[in-house]
Amino acid sequence: MLTIIHLHADASSPRIAASRTLDILYVCTVFYLGVMMIVKMLKMRLAGVEVPKRRLHDRYNSARPGTLEVVETTDQGLHRLVKLARFTYGESGKYVDTLFDVNLLWYRDGRMVLSGFERSKVDMQFCDYAQSWLCFVGTEPPPMPEGR
Repeated sequence: MLTIIHLHADASSPRIAASRTLDILYVCTVFYLGVMMIVKMLKMRLAGVEVPKRRLHDRYNSARPGTLEVVETTDQGLHRLVKLARFTYGESGKYVDTLFDVNLLWYRDGRMVLSGFERSKVDMQFCDYAQSWLCFVGTEPPPMPEGR
């Protein structure tokens, strides 16, 4: 955990471009830690449409605990190398959400936002939707407000 914060602080120095922060996250999770990051993830879009901020932490949109890894692989549909963020959750880790062409938008106070697109299968065809994940690393998400 401290390694990620230290490497992110180094990435903000002028000699390293800001676009390299995701590469640093990738190197840190894959090479330095050797394990996946334990996070709580909250999807900020539903089928490509932004979830209103007032609904982000309600009872229908709560953060799920799981593990996050960033990998680089060849995508057969896009015919190129793609950075993927894989969020694995569930008791046995059998559920996986995947974010393609992932970018780290910001990281601060144990929270980060990853942006990219999700791919879903609709009527035997793939459909890509814009998606952003709010991840809580080593911190708890805000408590759910009391609802009616």
